[in-house]
Amino acid sequence: MIVRSGTLLKQYKLILFFMLQIRLNAALFFFFLSVSGQNEKAQVITGQVFYEDVPLSSVAIGLKNAKKSTSTNNKGFFTITVKNKDTLVLSHIGFRTKEYVIKNLNTALTIKMYPLLAELDEVDISFKKHSLVHNSQSRKPKEINSVFGNEILRKKGQHIDYVSGSTLNLAAPETVGRPAIVNALQGRVANYRIAPDGNGVILRSNNSINLTNNALWDVNGTLYEGFPPPIDLTTIEDVFVIKGLAGALRYGTLGSGGVIVIKTTTNLAPSKSSRTTKINTNTSYYKNDALPITELTKQQLGILPVEKKQFANYANSLGHDIASLKSLAYQYQKIGYDSLALPIYRKIIALLPTNDQAYRDLAQAYLDNNKPFDSWKTYMSLLEMNEENFPEGIGNLVFHEMERLYVTENFQNKVHTKFTPENKFGNSENASTRIVFEWSDRNKNICIEIVNPHNQVYNQCFGPKYSGCKQAAVAYYLDHTLTGEWQFNCQPHMLSREEQYLKITVFPNWNSLQKIDKQIKVYRFEDMHTQKYQVLRLKN
Repeated sequence: MIVRSGTLLKQYKLILFFMLQIRLNAALFFFFLSVSGQNEKAQVITGQVFYEDVPLSSVAIGLKNAKKSTSTNNKGFFTITVKNKDTLVLSHIGFRTKEYVIKNLNTALTIKMYPLLAELDEVDISFKKHSLVHNSQSRKPKEINSVFGNEILRKKGQHIDYVSGSTLNLAAPETVGRPAIVNALQGRVANYRIAPDGNGVILRSNNSINLTNNALWDVNGTLYEGFPPPIDLTTIEDVFVIKGLAGALRYGTLGSGGVIVIKTTTNLAPSKSSRTTKINTNTSYYKNDALPITELTKQQLGILPVEKKQFANYANSLGHDIASLKSLAYQYQKIGYDSLALPIYRKIIALLPTNDQAYRDLAQAYLDNNKPFDSWKTYMSLLEMNEENFPEGIGNLVFHEMERLYVTENFQNKVHTKFTPENKFGNSENASTRIVFEWSDRNKNICIEIVNPHNQVYNQCFGPKYSGCKQAAVAYYLDHTLTGEWQFNCQPHMLSREEQYLKITVFPNWNSLQKIDKQIKVYRFEDMHTQKYQVLRLKN
């Protein structure tokens, strides 16, 4: 066989090329291996842990299958040395343990934690033969120390959620504007959550008119809206949670969103929260300082024109003065001329076509004139106007009135509106009494003082002087578990020579199916009245 030298040279160059290619690939392999090894080096990263947009302190953070650990500071921040794809394990008392896989060493971490929901203890309290029947373990209290006395007695079959102070999350953080007790109850109360605006706690979902109410706080007999002041968690003995209409029965419309009753062994720390509004204290007892005042009688109001033409001229003479028009309507309702009050409320709503209170007043006037369908349509117009954001104060009034109207008029079979009542209506036995206060000028300041049968006092004040609250009506509910005489006093704050009319309507057996024979009282305050007056005494 003959082999040419040129052919051997070509074969040699080809072999040399492949050897160089192998060396180059090997070099590239080891280069990328080296780079990959560098990426696996440990690196310090930072992060922040939140619970519902609030930084969570004292969260224990460790590496899975390693001994390395750290914790968050008082602003929720932490730093830790990790490698890519390491797993962080986060734990905190009262919260679910969370595992978080590191995916990017060059990005600060934002981690959210969620409360550990626990089963609630329930206290079933009923009133039988003048003694408390307690269907729970003996370690639980048999009475609730509330603003209304040393016991809240429930009708048989109703329940109150109970949380022992010993089971609270004592490591719960205190954040700006939110005391630790608010966070400590997370996961201990069903449906408990922070309101979307961050200004309170919600205990239940929206009702049929898309209305949510913040819970009221009763701490050692002192009422607070929004959040309570800071409380030393180690001093809390008992927490009772009253939901739904049961709260309104005791605390009026303020309690419609539920009430959180807390009993501690010591007094509270000074308030630091700008979102805390103190309403009253039950350590203040009634001093019998209200002056007597006489309500307007039919004889006094007999001078009102009732003939159609004279009435129209008189009503027209008031022009656009809303307060005077409402006062006139109150007076006609007092003397039983509901047919003359109705056109006045129609005129008011024509002058104030977007005013919530005007719609509510007109709906009630239609009902007084035996026009339930017109009343319902007016309420529905109000709901449509407030589809996105129904005001809480007037919303409670409207919902409870629509609720009774829907049930007693059997509207579930007559209207196409989907409406779900919260209260069960039955016979008159043990039915609650509803008391509605209405005043003619919401731009003036007025305070209502309520004295319970134990002689304990709490106040509600309305008007621009009090947090800009310009309500024109409020309702209170009395059930039959706290018997005795209740007293209602009123203190107008009139700094000039003017008039203010107050109408009080008492609805006995409110949550019964029977027809209600309501009672109306009307008072006139004038000439710079700033005294406190006794306007209603009621035996329950």
